[in-house]
Amino acid sequence: FIATECKILNAGKGILFLDEIDANLSGKEAMSIAKVLEELSKFYQIFAISHLPQLSSKAHNHFLVEKNGEESKVKKLDQEERIKELARMVSGELVSYEAIEFAKTLFKN
Repeated sequence: FIATECKILNAGKGILFLDEIDANLSGKEAMSIAKVLEELSKFYQIFAISHLPQLSSKAHNHFLVEKNGEESKVKKLDQEERIKELARMVSGELVSYEAIEFAKTLFKN
């Protein structure tokens, strides 16, 4: 979906499941999507699967899903864990100081 401004009339309660919503998007485009999702979240419960830190940083709740062989785990992240995960999303397994600082900036804005 593409929108710059979102006005929802006669919106009820509902749930939106969005899988890979950030596929083929730049960081700037992800921030635009995050703004649309923020507006939609006033009316809907949103579950979005994302691999971009720009989008993930704007979520009200952040869950980490990990799969190891046949076993999958889901964990709700606290603020410190969210920053570490956002930094990992930016830099990979070896998290740099710069990635942590960038993650903090994303999280605060």
